[in-house]
Amino acid sequence: MHNDQYKTKETVFSVKRLLILLSIGLIILCGFWFFLRAKIVNNVNTSIINMQAQNYEIEHDGLKVKGFPFKIDAQSKKISITAPKSNEPELGKNWSIKTGEIYLGSATLTPLSWDLTHCGNMQVDIRTQSNERYFFDITPATMDIKVTVGIMGKIKTAYFNMEPSHITSLLSDSFPVQSFEDLKAHLNVKGTSGILDVKVKNVVVSDDVIAQAKLVLGNVLSRVETTLAVKNWLVLKEKGSIEWMNSGGGIKSEHWLIKWGAVDIVGDFDIDYKEQKPEGIIHMRIKNVTSLIDKIASAGWIDSAMARKASIVISALDTDDEGRKSIKLRLKNGKLKYGFITLGKF
Repeated sequence: MHNDQYKTKETVFSVKRLLILLSIGLIILCGFWFFLRAKIVNNVNTSIINMQAQNYEIEHDGLKVKGFPFKIDAQSKKISITAPKSNEPELGKNWSIKTGEIYLGSATLTPLSWDLTHCGNMQVDIRTQSNERYFFDITPATMDIKVTVGIMGKIKTAYFNMEPSHITSLLSDSFPVQSFEDLKAHLNVKGTSGILDVKVKNVVVSDDVIAQAKLVLGNVLSRVETTLAVKNWLVLKEKGSIEWMNSGGGIKSEHWLIKWGAVDIVGDFDIDYKEQKPEGIIHMRIKNVTSLIDKIASAGWIDSAMARKASIVISALDTDDEGRKSIKLRLKNGKLKYGFITLGKF
């Protein structure tokens, strides 16, 4: 009898203790949720104030935070950002963007992993450094982004996926791309480098861009892939491209691929910036290169004499098991060269 009473008291005590622990845990969870909510709201407000101080114009349809207490679900829509205007084609100026609905979410207990989703259409107005203006709609602009960050808030990994989209130009000058499928990207930050993988399929290019190239390329860029290591990634992320190029910035790719009509090229490159100009080596392995040269000549890009000379030089190169010829290009002093031949200046 005495033992039974002892067990009953022990059981009651255990249940009470469990309820107390659960209550304390729930109180901590609720407090942490309100902390995260305040953090998001404060960060958004601070970002808007900082951007407005730099002459950005920002409008939005409010910010809602829901999901209490187990999730943080932030939502906003009709966000409009207009960059500072300049009479000169300065990098980072003369653009604007209007979004649909944006959702940002994370589980309350895992605040280092976030999902960002954009739904609806997007409108972009941009003027390039060559002073060309492109004004277009992206329909639909459905994007999914997953980001993990470190304790200090710096990005560790990011995954980007965008569903097939159509681009409609709103000016007489068409944007170079009309539509695309299966756009994916993955960023992995390792030390001072950012490793970026990008893949896209079936890019439909504007007729204005390829009016003279349909015989060679067609208007569908069937596949593009690249793996890039961005040197001094943190400088690029935090201080911008100009400071990045001036402080040892560079890009290295161990693999890139382009398949576009008669063009079938794989390769790698290693490029650093000196005085804001790229310098380095580009390796290309081109498939059916003699046939490609003939088509380029037929399209009128080069004259027949130049095509014959190029065919003679390239035919002397070794061919690998995939039927590809290897070519080495060099970037230096603002020139792109193949051997002693200057292919372009910039």
